[in-house]
Amino acid sequence: PLVCGPYLEMDSFEYDGMRTGVWLSRLFGWQFISMPRRAESNVEASLRAADAAGVKVLGLGALNKAEFVNSSGARLVERVHPRFTRVVHGNTLTAEAVVQSVLSVVKNEGRGTGYAH
Repeated sequence: PLVCGPYLEMDSFEYDGMRTGVWLSRLFGWQFISMPRRAESNVEASLRAADAAGVKVLGLGALNKAEFVNSSGARLVERVHPRFTRVVHGNTLTAEAVVQSVLSVVKNEGRGTGYAH
């Protein structure tokens, strides 16, 4: 892993023509409860770094969707005001990946029928 300030860059790869990366917050789950401001600062710094790097979408993962952490990312966006990066929590990103996969299967294998043959 590459240490990049508030996060670790665990992986960087290209998927379907899109540059993709996996960043890991340098916090444990319990720190979001016992040290909430430190956790918020870490995630805010990661969003600033992502925005400065031109990242288009930053998925926070399931832990951050808890309302008490950062209002599903809304409070984070209000504080940082990213110019380029959109923030989603884990369920949003997962749902979009599933939708895109289904559309791809229907287009490539199902020939518009909705069923792969």
